[in-house]
Amino acid sequence: MLRFHQKHGAHVELSNCGTIATRKKSFANAVVFSHRPLSTLETFMFEIIDHEQGWSGHVRCGITSHNPKDFQLRVPPYLLPDLAQMGKTWVFAIKPNNSKPLGDEHLRDDGSYNFQRVEVGDEDTNQLFCGEKAAMQNVKPTDKGSRIGLRINSSGDLYFFINGKKFGPCATNVPTFNAYAAVDVYGSTKSVRIVQCGVPTLLDLCCNEIKIATKNKSIDDLPIPKLLIKYISSF
Repeated sequence: MLRFHQKHGAHVELSNCGTIATRKKSFANAVVFSHRPLSTLETFMFEIIDHEQGWSGHVRCGITSHNPKDFQLRVPPYLLPDLAQMGKTWVFAIKPNNSKPLGDEHLRDDGSYNFQRVEVGDEDTNQLFCGEKAAMQNVKPTDKGSRIGLRINSSGDLYFFINGKKFGPCATNVPTFNAYAAVDVYGSTKSVRIVQCGVPTLLDLCCNEIKIATKNKSIDDLPIPKLLIKYISSF
């Protein structure tokens, strides 16, 4: 199960299970990473689950070869431009535009790239990539309920998946090893949740079944330890 790394921006709070990242104050210092490097062809997917009015800009995300635990003093306050300027990083600002959802102002790449939707192999029908809200209505990439994913193929090409639509390659010559997903819970984006795209673990299945069984009841009333209740609630 993919989680967020325990090394993160100063204004971020993670859920107990490490799959939800929420910015608690300000609009910055909310950079988070995957808890481990991504495997080749592994998809890192997250959903925007909360907004905060009064800020400009939206979530930024991408790939970095920097190991989060190597940030001794603090995590860089922004993905763009701070972490991007450190090199070995391929990150993009997400825009509220369905035809061009990826900003390229700060692209750090020596190879060729494009930001066009990929028609061949498009993931439009994949409910997991699209999400329930985006499948039922026209959701902008920065809206609550929007799902954003990224994947590196075996050739080092970086592709994005925005509400079921595939874009790219957005960067080339990206390392296929020691590649961490990076997300900046920036601006009006307040909280994001990792969507598990792999085979669900027993923990995933158990938590999901408990939430289904208690859908119309209070999880707090279950005769189980409070710590476990808190964990299931944040799942």
